[in-house]
Amino acid sequence: MLNRTKRCIDDIRKSSRVRQHVKQMDDAELAENYPKELLLDIEQKAVELTYSYEFPNGLFRKQIRQCAENSNHGRLESTS
Repeated sequence: MLNRTKRCIDDIRKSSRVRQHVKQMDDAELAENYPKELLLDIEQKAVELTYSYEFPNGLFRKQIRQCAENSNHGRLESTS
């Protein structure tokens, strides 16, 4: 796990798409902050992550995110 984190941090520093002030952060700052920002950005752009079900909850509705458990993105497959 630690080795994978170090490789991720090294890849961040080598990327031409990362700003210079981010590359100058120490390893702890990058591990704590940058991947979280990256995940939030991916979450906003990935259409599949916005699919949800609505369930009645009194006067309100509760949204539960639909998570695909396999590669078909939550779609049902016919077994005929």
